[in-house]
Amino acid sequence: MKKQLPILLAFVLFACTLQLDEVTDSAIASQQLSADANLPAVMKRSHQFPFDSAALLVSDLLKIPVLNTMAGTLGGGGTFPASLFQVSPDSSGVILWHAYDASKKEIFLALEQLKSYDVHNMPKRPTSKTLYRPAFTFMNGSVNRPEKTDVATQLSNEVISKNGVTTIDNATLVKHMNSFDSLLNTMPDPKGEKYNQFLFSFFHDNRDGVFEKFLGQGGKNGYVRYYFGYDEHDVPNRIRVILIAANARGKNVTGINAGGRTEGGDGLTLQRSWPPPAGN
Repeated sequence: MKKQLPILLAFVLFACTLQLDEVTDSAIASQQLSADANLPAVMKRSHQFPFDSAALLVSDLLKIPVLNTMAGTLGGGGTFPASLFQVSPDSSGVILWHAYDASKKEIFLALEQLKSYDVHNMPKRPTSKTLYRPAFTFMNGSVNRPEKTDVATQLSNEVISKNGVTTIDNATLVKHMNSFDSLLNTMPDPKGEKYNQFLFSFFHDNRDGVFEKFLGQGGKNGYVRYYFGYDEHDVPNRIRVILIAANARGKNVTGINAGGRTEGGDGLTLQRSWPPPAGN
């Protein structure tokens, strides 16, 4: 009996281990299923973002010296015709690829309309042969006092007349995307970590009317203007893309005038792009 006891104990321990593994696997599977079940709800979350919050994110970016320098010397924003955001029924939405033309020392975003977007297999490079990029980018690091109120005043009064676009081929864009990734490696945060892990911002068209409402703010022949903002909690991409409507003259439509009073326009901006913050 004494000789059989160790064998019996070993068998019991083995059985318990198998049971624990089954419980653990079951828990992991349950969590995964729960996460998958929540994905549609997460994907359909509103992209609406009040102008006041957008101004705060831009202000927070300009308060970080290395990012202020980036926005003030390499590129702080650009403009697309609003028509490029009016996706067809078979398109999931618009993806903006982050790129850096090292020869021109210029940061820009390139636009692509996606047929589908898989949150489990996020894209690493564009699939379209030809994409669109702003023909003109602008700097945004000249605000001497980057407080939210100062930035809000700047954005409310911003009028930019050079708003054309040009095309860029896939291979050239991928080269500039790699350059942008290398640029991020040269400007880590104080902990030595990259500000962005992914080289894109995807704005999902949820068919809930938000896109149409946002694009309609610019009126006929309106534009969509992007700025870079910053949110410490939006890991893995803390440098955020802020979209603001602009009218045919190139004036931002923020719904707030220089005196801080509400005027024409809803002041609706878009910000909550994918990839989302970790944990969402």
